[in-house]
Amino acid sequence: FATKYSEKGYMFYPSSTLLENPVEYGTTYFKEYQVELYQPVKKGDVIATVRVEGDSIGLERQLVNKKYLQQDIDDLQKQIGETTDKEQLENLNEKLDSYKERMAELDENIAKRRGDSDTKEIVADKSGVITWMNAYKDERIISSGEIMVQIADQSKCYVVVEDKSGK
Repeated sequence: FATKYSEKGYMFYPSSTLLENPVEYGTTYFKEYQVELYQPVKKGDVIATVRVEGDSIGLERQLVNKKYLQQDIDDLQKQIGETTDKEQLENLNEKLDSYKERMAELDENIAKRRGDSDTKEIVADKSGVITWMNAYKDERIISSGEIMVQIADQSKCYVVVEDKSGK
């Protein structure tokens, strides 16, 4: 049993993800796509090359904050070493813990800023097929979180056709 007819149709991909510019700190400039529309890609494949001007002022501000926070931690540790009052010691240790948490946040933020400024490529975060690409021109600024491409799941696609003859 077989049915044969010829009509126009299209591929429908019900499952897809949008690949966004992951750079949060700095200005991202588009250079060029390394893929074409409807090209299959694997997780980790280079989608586009970019140039990032790092946020040097923001980074410097975070480094200064870290320096002052380290001085506060050192002073607090000195106070802890000189304190004999149990209640005051408990309060100082709580304060020290909160300073150390803040230091970890600063370290994470500094690492993210440095990593963002080193970004040269935007890579696929999943495997699939490129079904849509934002139309960028060379050196266009790409905002943080801006959608660059759509990657559809190849294992879940359908051919949609309409039988206009009614057969």
